[in-house]
Amino acid sequence: MTKAESSRKKPLKVLFLFQGTTHYYNLVLSKLNARSEVDVVDVVPAKPQNLGEGVYQTRRGISFTIYGLPEYKILNRYFFFRGLWKLLLKERPQIIVTTKVYLRGFYYHLPTLFVRYILGIKLILKDHPFRFLPFRTRQQNLLDEFRRRPDRSPLAFLQNALPLLFHQIALYEERTLYRSLNAIVCYIDNAYTLFGSFGVPRERIFITYNSPDTDHLFSIRRRLEGRVPKIRRHPYRIIHVGRLVPWKNVDLLIRAFGQVKRRFSNAELLIVGYGPEKKELERLTRSLGLAQSVRFLGGIYEYEELGKTLLGCSVYVLAGMGGLSINDAMTFGLPIICSVGDGTEKKLVRHRYNGLYFQEGHVHDLAVKIGFLLAHPRLRVLMGKRSTDIIEREINIHTVIRGYFNAFSYVKDK
Repeated sequence: MTKAESSRKKPLKVLFLFQGTTHYYNLVLSKLNARSEVDVVDVVPAKPQNLGEGVYQTRRGISFTIYGLPEYKILNRYFFFRGLWKLLLKERPQIIVTTKVYLRGFYYHLPTLFVRYILGIKLILKDHPFRFLPFRTRQQNLLDEFRRRPDRSPLAFLQNALPLLFHQIALYEERTLYRSLNAIVCYIDNAYTLFGSFGVPRERIFITYNSPDTDHLFSIRRRLEGRVPKIRRHPYRIIHVGRLVPWKNVDLLIRAFGQVKRRFSNAELLIVGYGPEKKELERLTRSLGLAQSVRFLGGIYEYEELGKTLLGCSVYVLAGMGGLSINDAMTFGLPIICSVGDGTEKKLVRHRYNGLYFQEGHVHDLAVKIGFLLAHPRLRVLMGKRSTDIIEREINIHTVIRGYFNAFSYVKDK
C-alpha cells in the first residue's frame, strides 16, 4: 500500500509548529509520518526569526506536508503565524504540537483560539526545560530580589513593588498556560518535577528524549564499515561537532587540546561546524601554535560524510552545551567526554562506562580526561562499543516515536 493510499485510512492528523526546517528533525517527522496511524503536517516561518545563528536548514528528504507562513508578533510581543487559523480550517488536525515560542498565540490570538475550540483540537507543548526553575523557586527568587532593595522609603517601596507584582502575575499566567495544555513532551526526566511544580499532572507529561533518525545513521554506518579499504580510526584524533557559538565552549576545548598536545605529539583535533566564533577560534589556535594540529572542517550536514569523519576519530568531546552531536558520535562508536550541560547528556553518557565527565569550565581537567582516553586504547574501544549499545537499546528514534505516540494516544482519548 502506498503512502497516499494508507493516508486515507489515517485517523490522526498532527500539525507541528517549529522555528525552521532543521535537517535532523525533518528525519524525525518523516519517520513519524511513515507510520500508518498518523499524518504529519509541519508549519514553519517563511522567513525564520527564531533560529540561532548557524543552524542549518533544508527541505531535502521531507516526506510530509509543510507550509511556510509569515511570522509576526501578537500584541507586539508574542511570535505567531499569520493566517494559521485559516490553515487549521483547511487541514483540520486533531492535535497541534508547538514550541514555547508560539504557545501564547493559541490563547491570545482570538480567531485561532476560536477555531481550536470549535474543532476540538488538542494542544501539546514540545519543550526542553533547560535553565527552567520550579515554580516555588522562581516565586522565592522574585521575593528575595525585592527584599534586597536597599531603599525602604514609601516611594521606593511602590516603585519596587509594582515590578514584583507584574512578575508575579506573569508567573501565574505561565502556570495557567501549562495547566491548560493537553500534554507536554520533553527530552529529560526532570520534566516531571519541573512542570509538576507548575501544577501539571504527571500523566500529562511524556518523555521522548532526543535523538536523530538512528535507523538511518546505523544503515550509513554499516555501509561505510563494509567498504574496502576500511576506514581506520586515527588513535589520537579527537573530534567536536557543533555550532561555533560561545555556549559550546570550543575555545576551552582548544586550550585543553594544547595541553594534550604536549604529551601526545601526534594528536589531532577536528572541529566540525559553522558559527560567529570561527575567526576568533582560528586566531586562538594560531596563538597557541596549534594551527597544524587543529582543523576547522566547516559544517557537515550530509550524514554519510559526517559518518566517515566520525569513524576516522577515536574520541568525541563536547566542552559546552549539548545537542544531537553526542547521539551521532555514540551511534558511530565513539566514547564521549563532556561536562554536565543541558540535561540530555545524563541519559546518554555514563561516567567511566561509555565516557568521562570533566569539571565544567575547567581546562586542565578536560585535558586530563582526554589524555586518559588517548593513553588507554582498549578502554576507548570498549567505551565506544558501549556507546553504540546505549543508542541501540535505550535512546534512539524509536524512543522518540514511542514517546510521541504515548502523548497522542493520551490526548486523543481525553
